[in-house]
Amino acid sequence: MKYIPRLVEEPIRRALRRNKSVLLFGARQTGKTTLVSRLPATWTISFVRPEVRQRYERSPQLLSGEVDALPARVKGRRPLIVVDEVQRVPAILDVVQDLIDRGRATFVLTGSSARKLRRGAAINLLPGRVAAFHLDPFSLREYPAEALQERLLYGSLPGMMAVSNLRDREVDLASYVATYLEDEVRAEAVVRHIGDFARFVELAASE
Repeated sequence: MKYIPRLVEEPIRRALRRNKSVLLFGARQTGKTTLVSRLPATWTISFVRPEVRQRYERSPQLLSGEVDALPARVKGRRPLIVVDEVQRVPAILDVVQDLIDRGRATFVLTGSSARKLRRGAAINLLPGRVAAFHLDPFSLREYPAEALQERLLYGSLPGMMAVSNLRDREVDLASYVATYLEDEVRAEAVVRHIGDFARFVELAASE
């Protein structure tokens, strides 16, 4: 599936041209990683990788030394650092604030769960230092519906729409829902009765 431009991409690029750091939220498989991969990043850190995540969990301050070792400016611009899935190591945000305040780098921070960041009173959401954006599944302006019924049945998550075989897409969607219920609902204790919530999801979909 070829890249389909997202409406939020130009506002993000405009913020970066102002040396404004960016916080990009969105559900899994909405295309956050694909979008930020198109940006001219100096360095990308992905907390999806356990060995990378554990390294910064042990010592978030490592990031400060690594960024300070980069050239202060390249072609007149600050280094652009992408941190993917930042909610997995929330302590890193204090280090990011220091680097932003010192003008050492511009950041693009992506996260699939704003709730995980907001639930802790001590979590630093970088107020006034970042422009916050949200990436949803494809809108009709981004990807016009060729078959409305298919769009209604299977949704418009880029990761799912890239699967051309509808039977395979159903399998992938079932897996997505199961993972969502376990990781984003049960593990976070957002819903007390997971069975009732699962039935609610099915009823909401049928409507």
